[in-house]
Amino acid sequence: MKNYLFLWILLVGSVVVLAQYERVQPIASLSYVNQGGNYLKVGGGMLIEQNNRNAFQVMGNAHLGYMRDKWIVIPELGISYLFNFKSMNNQGFMGSNHPFFQYVIRTNVSPWTITPEIGFQLFRYLEYTMGYAAEFDEPNEFKSLQGFRVNFGILIPF
Repeated sequence: MKNYLFLWILLVGSVVVLAQYERVQPIASLSYVNQGGNYLKVGGGMLIEQNNRNAFQVMGNAHLGYMRDKWIVIPELGISYLFNFKSMNNQGFMGSNHPFFQYVIRTNVSPWTITPEIGFQLFRYLEYTMGYAAEFDEPNEFKSLQGFRVNFGILIPF
């Protein structure tokens, strides 16, 4: 329990520190995840944009799946950095402030795994990431989560 409290304080502290950037926007996510099974990932969080159109994402998610004849929910916290290699003077896609393509570096933590991921986002609405989940505690109610992970998702800004 102390570990979860520490992670929560770290997450909230990060949002407060990062809130001084240009724009903070709430977002929701809906994704398909393959990680030792098929899951629907739903969640929400904050997109914290820097002046150069790079951004941080802080997300809280739940993986919903059916395994061993019962439904399971796996909570997860994640922090991401989105970046591209264009200067801030370039316009985004079709003259907007949103870049067409951004790289994603992310770390997700659940009660059983830590998962570093890399990937990309298109228009900041469509996302593909992949990574490897390293298990630090074995789940009792379902099979191991350790291994390769693929994520296809949609991000919905408010």
